[in-house]
Amino acid sequence: MFRDRHRQGYFCPRSDQIEYYEAITRNMVGRVLTKHGVVKREGKRFSLQAARPLSKEQRAELRHLLEAKLDQYVANAVNESGSTAG
Repeated sequence: MFRDRHRQGYFCPRSDQIEYYEAITRNMVGRVLTKHGVVKREGKRFSLQAARPLSKEQRAELRHLLEAKLDQYVANAVNESGSTAG
C-alpha cells in the first residue's frame, strides 16, 4: 500500500523508508495478526480472515476506511516534516 501511494504521488518517502515500513508490517504486525488468526499471509500480501466472507460493498468500505487512515497518517507526517508531496 505504501508503494501504491508513492506511485500515485501522495508522498515521497525514500526507498529505504518504504522498505523499512514494509519490513515492520511483515515481521511484527503481520506476525502477530497471523498468529491470532486475524490475517492470513499469502507471499508478501496479507488477507483479512473474516468469520464469514465479506460482501463486495463491505470490502469496498473496509478499503475506503484503511485508505482514509493511511491518507491521514501521510498528511500528518508531511505536515510535521514540512515536506510537500510531489
